Amino acid sequence: QAEDGIRDSVASRGLGDVYKRQLADWAPVRKWTDAYVRKRCGGARPISVRRATTADVTKRDGKTLFGRPDKANLYDDHKVALADYLDDDPDRPYYAARVDVGRELPELLKDLDAAGPPGGLQSAFGPPMPSNPILYFGRGSDPRGELDGLMLGRGVFARRRRADPSSDTSRAGDNATPTHFDPDENLFCMVDGAKVVTLHHPGDGDCLYPSGDRNAKSVFSLVDPRLDGAEIAARFPKTAAARPLEVTVRKGDMLYIPLGWWHFIRALPGRNMSINYWYRLSAAKTSSDGLLREFERLYVAKRPPRKSP
Repeated sequence: QAEDGIRDSVASRGLGDVYKRQLADWAPVRKWTDAYVRKRCGGARPISVRRATTADVTKRDGKTLFGRPDKANLYDDHKVALADYLDDDPDRPYYAARVDVGRELPELLKDLDAAGPPGGLQSAFGPPMPSNPILYFGRGSDPRGELDGLMLGRGVFARRRRADPSSDTSRAGDNATPTHFDPDENLFCMVDGAKVVTLHHPGDGDCLYPSGDRNAKSVFSLVDPRLDGAEIAARFPKTAAARPLEVTVRKGDMLYIPLGWWHFIRALPGRNMSINYWYRLSAAKTSSDGLLREFERLYVAKRPPRKSP
């Protein structure tokens, strides 16, 4: 029943898409400051980071996308000392993404349950992925010209600017991950800061121009949602038929991203930290009857309605 409630809320585009303050009392939300992480793990500990290179970085409105969606290899992987990452200029183009907590920061596991976040929702899914939990940790200051959110306009992605966009600068703390979908169920848990997630029903796949290249197990879209709506319409006309849903996930919130749903994730300014738990489909859904019911319930009957221009 818990999984049904999450699935229905996402599919119906209701206000329950984000489980507000579901994790307010979770240890990472309460305790994981820079000082705590440094004390527990030690400043010399190397962690994995992504670096946006000059050749592959995409800059729009002062934002940095870590890699180009039209390339199979979206970014460069590097290792840096935890202390250097915590203390370095937050505007450096680094992003600590897909950090395997068990392997790289095992001292933090005492604050986590490898099976999933509190609340028991993982019991509705299949087996957890062995890599769980995975940490995403962005650093950044708050630019005065920050875009005031992503807005939807006439079925494509349009943007609204604040008064002084010229003050924007590229920074890793405002990191964005290209639109893609994953082959597993995902519980997205916000530990600190906030991220804007743009979701697309699997039926929007043709509108999003899949690249055909695979990065790990994910499939990426060629469309950069941060472009002006007019530019997207000209370069990717099929996006006019897409039906995106935007949600903001803040500290202590949790979002369920179903298998196969496309999603674009952009961090809001400042320190941001999130933990992902991925799961296989439950046994009930891996049977032929279960998959048929799931397809009918989620991917056909509950497809979000088209918004009026």
